[in-house]
Amino acid sequence: MADDAITFNFLGTSPLNLDSKGRVAMPARHREVLETGSEGKIVINPDIRDECLVIFPVPVWVQFQEKVMTLPFREDIQDLQRHLIGGAQEIEFDSAGRMTIPPHLREQAELGKQVLLIGQGKKLELWDKARWEAKRERWKQELKTKPLPPELHTLNF
Repeated sequence: MADDAITFNFLGTSPLNLDSKGRVAMPARHREVLETGSEGKIVINPDIRDECLVIFPVPVWVQFQEKVMTLPFREDIQDLQRHLIGGAQEIEFDSAGRMTIPPHLREQAELGKQVLLIGQGKKLELWDKARWEAKRERWKQELKTKPLPPELHTLNF
């Protein structure tokens, strides 16, 4: 397993192209961290709320999976476990630094040719570019009419 001292801190947004075989090149700045801290392997999973894919370094995925599997035994939680664990796919980068997104995951996230890779700290999200832009516009409109969540006021930035 990868060195536990590696800290994953994915930031920023990268526009990428998905080729006809479902491959997308991981930006070098992220790929280097993943090759070192995750042995060039990632786990891709459909997000449970949004129509995007979540990309985990393997060590982060292992921690997440352990938490999910220790949740109380209830029908709704079993459904969540089936979705999260059963929907996950481990992927290795090819020699050109590309990841191949399986067809069923591309379909679930409705990924087109233009995609965005969005850093989320310990994980990344992969969005269809048009879907992301539409969601971002909705958020901007909501911010004009809804107050910010009170938790944001505790952040000193």
